[in-house]
Amino acid sequence: MRVGKDVCKYVDFEVQPFKVYVYIIISENELGSSKPSNEVIVFSWPSLFGDIRISMALIILVSIIVAAIILLLKIKNKNVRKQ
Repeated sequence: MRVGKDVCKYVDFEVQPFKVYVYIIISENELGSSKPSNEVIVFSWPSLFGDIRISMALIILVSIIVAAIILLLKIKNKNVRKQ
């Protein structure tokens, strides 16, 4: 992907959820090209509510609820065995 002159950032609007992307940067000018940058490897999460922070908060909240339910079930089963 080529971008215009004096570009300092790039947003990839073609990203699909649950895919891995690898990015490198090579800058060019009238004297030639730079060496490639280090690779940046990114895994794309789906954005459930338009903002990744809200999506991640929801995932964390659901994980905490599931963990609490599992813990409560284990405690209940342990108490039933004692009786």
